[in-house]
Amino acid sequence: MAYPTGIEWFQTSATIGGQPVTQTESSAKHNVGQRVRAKGLTYGEVEFIYLPGVASTAAGSVVLFDEKASTTTLALKGMRGHVAIAMAATTAGLYGWYAVDGMVPVATGAAAVTSGPAYLSATAGSIDCLELEGEKVDGLTIRGQPSGGFVTCRLSNPAANGNDSNALEDRG
Repeated sequence: MAYPTGIEWFQTSATIGGQPVTQTESSAKHNVGQRVRAKGLTYGEVEFIYLPGVASTAAGSVVLFDEKASTTTLALKGMRGHVAIAMAATTAGLYGWYAVDGMVPVATGAAAVTSGPAYLSATAGSIDCLELEGEKVDGLTIRGQPSGGFVTCRLSNPAANGNDSNALEDRG
């Protein structure tokens, strides 16, 4: 699967020596956890966080992050934590930008995806629309149809908290 091409981001936050959103670096050019805003013609304004990479990360990969510990992990069913979307192939030993607020393409392991809530998948680094108890990603909504293994999603500082409608009803 190939990440959608032709996406350009123009930073709207003042950043000295700013690393472009879709590029990676072998040494940190910003503080881990630093946030910037950028605007794209296709997806509008998006907020990004600067984080280290993890093995097998591709553009559009879903990761869990801990900026204090300076770690990222490819998201997988059963995991919990803050969620972000890689904007480049930010593999181990590299640093790059990850989306946390706005609309971006996100990897999906499913061929058919419907608009609505997003759930962590059994495929590392991707989401699905199938309701899996305890796997809903709060603040991540599927907004478009899949194309080439990616789906357009709306992010609002997403987190994998283990919440979903079934879990809330079970507390009754």
